[in-house]
Amino acid sequence: MSKIEKLFEKILSSPKEVRFSELQKVLLELGYSSRPGKGSHTVFCHPDFHPIVVPHRSPVKKVYVEQVRELLRSYLEKTKEAK
Repeated sequence: MSKIEKLFEKILSSPKEVRFSELQKVLLELGYSSRPGKGSHTVFCHPDFHPIVVPHRSPVKKVYVEQVRELLRSYLEKTKEAK
């Protein structure tokens, strides 16, 4: 199992104790790009999905991890259907 797959599993299994750097890696792997937002926030943009704004703090609050979990689930479903 690769490192990114382990991160996928971690986020899908437990929304607690997810660091900003881990969330960033997952979003970048899903095709998002990042840009600075206001203050300590980072905006992650994707051409096919809505943008996600995440404050740069660790651990990331559960509400932001839940948003990424939903995206990750839909991404994994699409990749399974494509196979």
